[in-house]
Amino acid sequence: MTTTAAHLAGAPAGETMFEGVALQRLEDRGRTERALYGLTPIGLLTLAAGIEQNLTGFAVSSFLAVSLDPPLLAINVRWESSTCPVLASAKAIRISVLAVHHGPLARAMTAVNPATQFAGASFHRSSSGAIHFGDATAWLTTVPDATMTAGDHQIVTLRFTHTARTDTPHWCFTAASLVGGGDARW
Repeated sequence: MTTTAAHLAGAPAGETMFEGVALQRLEDRGRTERALYGLTPIGLLTLAAGIEQNLTGFAVSSFLAVSLDPPLLAINVRWESSTCPVLASAKAIRISVLAVHHGPLARAMTAVNPATQFAGASFHRSSSGAIHFGDATAWLTTVPDATMTAGDHQIVTLRFTHTARTDTPHWCFTAASLVGGGDARW
């Protein structure tokens, strides 16, 4: 097995090894970083809402808990996202924590065309417009709280107002495999 490590900013000049592993410079514009980020198991969420007659949403794998009081979580969204500004105008956004059997939904929610995203999906639209997908592990009703610039992404904090949880196992994967069963391939 070959092991590699990324060269970290601040490493001593001329250092080529770290604990016997060759260091690499981050010169490939994201490939090395993506491979490293893929080593950490993550869950997968969908954010969705209906604004007027339109359905909109996307899949998110970069998220974290921020605060208990007030209850906040953060997501990372690329600046190029055309969906995030639309969702920001929603009265409420529902987050569905995807379950192990939601592979086709996860794949669909990465599509650019909303008609493709929601085609064949089991979802419910609340009176506030928030959309949740059926048979998920958990749901959170949220409203946008704040945004912050972070390189080629923006960090968006969402305040959640309501939650619900089931016993359904959640989708959790790394770049290499699904953790906890199911099919990690999209």
